[in-house]
Amino acid sequence: MSSIAQKTKNRKLLYKKEVLFEFWTEPLYCYMTVKRRE
Repeated sequence: MSSIAQKTKNRKLLYKKEVLFEFWTEPLYCYMTVKRRE
């Protein structure tokens, strides 16, 4: 029981990390390309 709950918790954390990663890399990538163009 507890192991299943732990896996679910880990999956939620992983999902949050992935969303944050996507959220941060998009603008950062755009910023870097703009800087390079200058």
